[in-house]
Amino acid sequence: MCLLSLFKKRGEEPSPKVRIPRGNVTYDKAANAIIIELPAEWQDRVWLTDVTDTHSMEPLIDKDCTVLLIKVEALDLDDLKVGDVIFYKIYAKSGRITQWQRRMHSIIEISSDDLGWFCYCQGLNSGKRDPWKIRPEHIKHFLVSIPAVGGNK
Repeated sequence: MCLLSLFKKRGEEPSPKVRIPRGNVTYDKAANAIIIELPAEWQDRVWLTDVTDTHSMEPLIDKDCTVLLIKVEALDLDDLKVGDVIFYKIYAKSGRITQWQRRMHSIIEISSDDLGWFCYCQGLNSGKRDPWKIRPEHIKHFLVSIPAVGGNK
């Protein structure tokens, strides 16, 4: 499935915020490498990881894609917007089992209630939103980039 067909079926969705200016991405011809200059405040917060085969974020993120995630700090929450992709962890019930739920999904709604800020998330390839109110303490990382590289194949 191509990305265009996803938008034709659902209507255009909000995109993640651009967090790395184009000027911070360069190609070093001598090293044959792409260099991404990250903001200094992100030092020690970078997580480069492969994605497992859940299909929830296809076609944007697929099995064995490598993603660049940044650990969330309190001030980042004001910067999150609908369309951003976050990695969250919540202890909640799924079916008949209560356990840690880990997801990397798009924010589809941001709101607040008596307990403060929360968001709802959904996988791009899912027909429904995740059932939990995601609070700041549940959000562990936000997606910065999906380099066009894969796993160890």
